[in-house]
Amino acid sequence: MFGVLLDGGASKEVTGYSGGGVLIKCKYDTEYRENQKYFCKGSGLTCSDQIKTGAKNEWINSGRFSLFDDTKSAEFSVMIRELTVEDTGTYQCAVDLPRVKDIYTPVELKVKEGGSVSREVSAYAGGGINIKCRYEDEYKDKPKSFCKMGSHQWCFNRITTKLNSEWSHDGRFSIQDNRSAGFFSVFIRELITEDTGTYACAVVVSDEIQIYTVGKLKVREDLSYEKSISKTVHVG
Repeated sequence: MFGVLLDGGASKEVTGYSGGGVLIKCKYDTEYRENQKYFCKGSGLTCSDQIKTGAKNEWINSGRFSLFDDTKSAEFSVMIRELTVEDTGTYQCAVDLPRVKDIYTPVELKVKEGGSVSREVSAYAGGGINIKCRYEDEYKDKPKSFCKMGSHQWCFNRITTKLNSEWSHDGRFSIQDNRSAGFFSVFIRELITEDTGTYACAVVVSDEIQIYTVGKLKVREDLSYEKSISKTVHVG
């Protein structure tokens, strides 16, 4: 499953993939913290609301769209899931201003066919898992990262590498980028049931955009003889 992370501001063009998702971050002036925020498709008077809310610091859902207004950072995030080519078009990040014209930040979204289906894998508590994340050759020199996705923030517990071939370590997590083979590997040791969740294999295209594949991991308790087993899975 592919997606994009984008910081708002000037008009941007972003590319997502069918079956995947997009996360767009839209900044606003601090004086508008209490105003309603919304995300619409189109431009001007023809902009059709996809999601609109006055809620603060919590995810609000509407179909395939979710919005989180982070008043501390003065930015709101919009997630679009399960993209289709019909989602291609012009969108606006908007702040609702009573009695005056609303403030808009345009986003041009293009959705391409070819996204991969997210995978779900199982492993055993106490064991380990090696996850291989594939990427296109054009991204081989870009930093790679791996993180767990959460309901209240798009990604946490991140491990990142900018190196080729060398392993980088952070606690129970290790990451290695094999650029000649077109994938990076993440190894998780001493698995616990709390590791169950959705993870993102991400390529840091720029400060504003990340393209990622998504996989779901389920860690099971099992007989002791199973717990030493490590397995390898491919994502993307």
